[in-house]
Amino acid sequence: MNNLRFRIFISIIILLVVGLAAITILFNYGLDRYFSDYQMQEEAANINRLERQLIDIYDNEGEEAVYDHIEQFARINQLEYIADPGNGHMDHHDMMDNRRMSSGGGRRMMQLFEEADLSQGYHIIINERDFGVLIWPERDGQPAIYSEIAEQTANFRNEINRFILPLGMVLVFAGGLISFWLSRKLAMPVNKLADEVGKLGEGNYEIEVPEKLSGELRSLGLAIKSLAGRLKYLEKIRRESAADFSHELRTPLHNLKSTVEALEDGILELNAENLESINEEVDRITNLTGQLTELVELEKKLTDVNIETVDGNEYFNELLNFYVKKAENEEINYNYEVFAGLDRISLDRQAVEIILNNLITNAFKYTEAGGRVDVRVNLIDDNLRLEVEDTGIGIPEEEKDLIFERFYRTDRSRSRETGGSGLGLAITREIVAALGGDIFLEDSDKGSNFVVMLPQ
Repeated sequence: MNNLRFRIFISIIILLVVGLAAITILFNYGLDRYFSDYQMQEEAANINRLERQLIDIYDNEGEEAVYDHIEQFARINQLEYIADPGNGHMDHHDMMDNRRMSSGGGRRMMQLFEEADLSQGYHIIINERDFGVLIWPERDGQPAIYSEIAEQTANFRNEINRFILPLGMVLVFAGGLISFWLSRKLAMPVNKLADEVGKLGEGNYEIEVPEKLSGELRSLGLAIKSLAGRLKYLEKIRRESAADFSHELRTPLHNLKSTVEALEDGILELNAENLESINEEVDRITNLTGQLTELVELEKKLTDVNIETVDGNEYFNELLNFYVKKAENEEINYNYEVFAGLDRISLDRQAVEIILNNLITNAFKYTEAGGRVDVRVNLIDDNLRLEVEDTGIGIPEEEKDLIFERFYRTDRSRSRETGGSGLGLAITREIVAALGGDIFLEDSDKGSNFVVMLPQ
């Protein structure tokens, strides 16, 4: 898990470095773009102010004062000024530029400046009078203003980067400390969980979830603990089932072997009675192996759920009617009732058949001749309710929590006579759970009353 801690630490550092690099690149790109635009707008505003001043000078002091002011502006800003001593009239292109300038106010004039080809100079026009051209000196084959703006932008960017670089290093260092602490904090509970999971490989199913765990890690820990409990249960069942089936097989095999040896030694005669005894023991062995095959088939259903919409009234009446003949043969008073409102319900046909078959045949086994078995099917609070009640031997209060365990039998001697192995209720509970439902015992005056609730 130290490897996990190292990976978390390195991942956070890489994210910090990549994030800072991306921010720096984007910042420099935006700075180049917007700072250059800002300086151009400032230059345009400067020209705009000049033209407003020239209008006032022209109105108050005349043309000569305008020329003088432009020359002074050119000297201060290191520009070249070429006065146009022509007749004072503008051509068509100049007239259009003037209309755009005079009708749009300061913002229009700034846009005109930004759109102007400064390599040809910038015309100054006052009241339809052309006062010449301001020309920026060239540098590197273009007007110096562009080079100056680029240079100022680069200087400003470098100043910012000189500030960003140490700041970034400080942030990476601080992030490294935080990531070291965070990776340790994240890895420690994972290490503890890994240690607990390691116990499973050693056959120790006593998993402890650290109390300090929270959120998803606690959910994971509880899930692992639940899995450990399930594995412990399955291991217990594996051992008990092996012992149980070994015991169940030992008796008929011993009886069969004894009978065959007695026949070989001449102690018993080879007659119909002894052959019938052998046949009974073979039947018992065949029945046990059949139960093992049935167990495998039933467990397949736990992962093979097929929900469909059916007509519940037709389905349950046909299904429950199947047990009428069996009840008559065993002299049991069997009744079933399918309530109205089940015309469209969602269920797994095969799973429901297995559930009802296990409960009904179990009720028949533990109900004496002349007893009663009632089956009721109803829809209550968006749940399909299956109820199987009998007047059989019942279940003692202290055993009600155990009847759903595999190979548990309330009456072991009678179960052997009827072929029961203690698997029916355990498999039924697991199938019900796979369907998202619940199975439980309700109080009954005599016998047992099993209830299954399946969500709709």
